[in-house]
Amino acid sequence: MMNEKIELLKKIRISTDKNYISDLRNNIAFTYTQVNKILFFSIDDYSLDEWNNAIKYIN
Repeated sequence: MMNEKIELLKKIRISTDKNYISDLRNNIAFTYTQVNKILFFSIDDYSLDEWNNAIKYIN
């Protein structure tokens, strides 16, 4: 079975224990543990555009 790449926003949602991707919007209440999980994502797994789009969505 092939490993499918998880969409970046979905991966962030899972890592931050949110129920929906929309829960990430304008969320300034990420905990230290949640931020640490995101910082350990492999930067090479996602393109610069994917990272930029995720940041734009969350902000």
